[in-house]
Amino acid sequence: MSFAAIFHYLSQQGPYAPKHKTWRHPVTVCLVHYAISITMVLAFHDAFLVLAPPYSSSSTAAAATREQSFSSFSSSWPFHRDTFSSLDTKYSTIIANFVLGYFGILLSYRILQNRGNDIMQKACIYENTWLCNMTLLMGAIGLYTGREIMVMAHVITVSIDQVLWYLDVLGWLLFRKFPIGVAKYLTWPQTSFATRITCTHHLWTIPLLLFACIGNIVHGNDMTTALKYSTTTMMSIIMQRLDDAWIHAYVMSAFVMSLNVFLSRWMTPSCIKSKTTAAATMVAKKQDPCVHPNRASNHWENKIMKEAVEYEKYLNVNLSHALWKDIQFGCLQIQWDNPSTAVYLFRLLWRWQLFNGIVLVCVLRPLTRLCIG
Repeated sequence: MSFAAIFHYLSQQGPYAPKHKTWRHPVTVCLVHYAISITMVLAFHDAFLVLAPPYSSSSTAAAATREQSFSSFSSSWPFHRDTFSSLDTKYSTIIANFVLGYFGILLSYRILQNRGNDIMQKACIYENTWLCNMTLLMGAIGLYTGREIMVMAHVITVSIDQVLWYLDVLGWLLFRKFPIGVAKYLTWPQTSFATRITCTHHLWTIPLLLFACIGNIVHGNDMTTALKYSTTTMMSIIMQRLDDAWIHAYVMSAFVMSLNVFLSRWMTPSCIKSKTTAAATMVAKKQDPCVHPNRASNHWENKIMKEAVEYEKYLNVNLSHALWKDIQFGCLQIQWDNPSTAVYLFRLLWRWQLFNGIVLVCVLRPLTRLCIG
């Protein structure tokens, strides 16, 4: 098979394409998406950190002198994993094992839950390429291999989404309403307890991965040399090390985000549409409220159970086709003029990165400094 034929097969061809309803295409797309993402992110990470070491000198002469004398402590970070604190490595491994296990259970459960509907199962495989799921796998790989900057880059990439989850959950606990709406489906009567459990990673991904990363960043090399310096000097160097890590992770997050959005736009359809019977549609609707018929409810919930109807499983993975349909804030709309694909992606990516930067400056960086200080 030629490269052109392979490229054509992998490319999504709209919601009605028959290949999107088979096992072959979604499984292949999922594997290719992860293979490309893992390979390119690892390559970018290693090249990026070699060309621009994450621990740079301060602009002041005093700090430069201090850091030069401290070079034996900091120069090789983060490449010498064997010099990490054994306690930090132990915690990182435990967390990596948990995250990787959860990642596998998440996909397996969602496929099994929808075993009564083929289209829903295929959709679960496409949806596994969401960046929130990608962060689980890449977080585990980063912790296993000592690539903390890579883990932090993925944390930044999903940070705006996770913060919106926090706001929604807090709003529900205090006022019994979701101010944003990203977590609203958790209260639907059709949502099972198991589904709610497999969505909890939106709440714990950031704190758990950062907990695993920060110790290795702060204690990245032999601390014996560090103990020769005063507490004030030590804390200054640690905070500089952390700030440098965040800066490099933020730059890398732009690459992570763009790569995954482009891959989703290329290979994953915005939705899957299929003709089915009213009975099957109601089963699918019960399993996943995101499935909706394109007809009035009195036509698909009536007693004529064999009437053919059309239903749609909304995907829009990584917002690669459009802004999420439930987002109603006027200031966030980027498709008012029906833009071309290139214009839409440009508008999406720079806004996404901007909001992630705001979360980094206002939330992630202060919290990590507070925990260390």
